Amino acid sequence: MALEEYPFRVEKMGPHGEIGHVVCHTDNIAVAREAFKPAFEQYPKDGMRLRNRAPAEKTSIVTPPAPAAMPGHERKGVARNDPRAAPAFGCARARSSSTSTSRNKGEPSRRFPHTGRYKMAESRELVVLATRGTDHELSSVAFTIANGGITAGLKVAIFLTSAAVDVVRKRAADTTVINPLDPLSKLIEDFISRGGRLWACTPCVKARGYEQSDLIDGVEITGASKMHELIKAGAATLSF
Repeated sequence: MALEEYPFRVEKMGPHGEIGHVVCHTDNIAVAREAFKPAFEQYPKDGMRLRNRAPAEKTSIVTPPAPAAMPGHERKGVARNDPRAAPAFGCARARSSSTSTSRNKGEPSRRFPHTGRYKMAESRELVVLATRGTDHELSSVAFTIANGGITAGLKVAIFLTSAAVDVVRKRAADTTVINPLDPLSKLIEDFISRGGRLWACTPCVKARGYEQSDLIDGVEITGASKMHELIKAGAATLSF
């Protein structure tokens, strides 16, 4: 999917209101909101915005229909117990980009019992594609957002490619600190200790002459197929 096709983007604005650069892009509104928090803290003076270009049904619950008529004021020609009459309260199920709103026979309803509203289907997996090394602030932003995803209850995997494989070389990230974020080495340590999956691109590792012993514990050298499997299963994606 091309960058402009992603419905949700966190954008850093320039001095004249133009887009400086896109910090992250995704098709999941929950992930976009989580990404916006550290980005806003990092660039408070430059201006950040969370851009929502999704159709209304992807990000909100459809406005409920008008209440049913009060007794004695029924719509002409429609009885009160007629299924064509407007319900007292309710709404259509919100759509998501990766799930269908149809429900098979026997499938339990996802409707909130006290309101009649439907929950938006959400992916429980997040894949973060990182391309920046220790000399770029986005390497710290990527791990900050990944840790935030774990806090939000997502299963998160980071796929390191290009210069990003340098951040997991032993002692490479020890001196990288981007205020107001935590040191990069601590962000990486927290991510692994909390169950995050950290994958390093095989060709990128070989191109730099690294071996498994050169990398910190918890890093798996693998191809992109693992990332693709999660995406095919409906995982949300972010790239830095």
